[in-house]
Amino acid sequence: MNNLLDRLAKVPLAQKIIAAAVLMAALSGANYFFLVDDLNGKIKVSQDKKRNLNEQLVKKRVIADNLNQYRRDKEVLERRLAEALTELPPKADIDELLRQLNDVGKKSGLEIVGLEPMPESPQNFYASIPIKMQAAGNYHEIAVFFESVSKLRRIVNISGLTFEAPTRKNEKVVLKASYMATTFRFLEASEQKPAQQPKKK
Repeated sequence: MNNLLDRLAKVPLAQKIIAAAVLMAALSGANYFFLVDDLNGKIKVSQDKKRNLNEQLVKKRVIADNLNQYRRDKEVLERRLAEALTELPPKADIDELLRQLNDVGKKSGLEIVGLEPMPESPQNFYASIPIKMQAAGNYHEIAVFFESVSKLRRIVNISGLTFEAPTRKNEKVVLKASYMATTFRFLEASEQKPAQQPKKK
């Protein structure tokens, strides 16, 4: 050990400086390869993970925003569907409609003298249900009745209106009105007839 120290002591200063510089470079290189490079690799992996997480966060925020809009759209569509099913119900409910027509007629001052539901007629996605009606009243009462029918939630079309047998009753001219009140109902998919293909010439 003493011999080694003596030899080192005899080495010229310039060589000692060069050896120290080489040793420092070797230590710095080892430090870089074993510590700094490994740390840089870990930093890069962490940065990639962070970037991926940020991208996922942005995507999920977009989905969340769209989900809220989807829910709002769904509520609007459900409300519209409920309104549409009131106007075009899936069931005939003729008894309920007859009651409504009778009530509207009485409130209008008419005397409903005939209500006769006819067989329904299926179309593409709906069926029309005609009802033969006869009522007695003056022009004003009949007009009020038709206006009230037009305000019903359910669609009811009045057609084929005819007047006959005018008579005077309690100082007013009373007419007998005959007409067809047609309502409609939505046909379920199982009830719908397949559309007929045009015949080839």
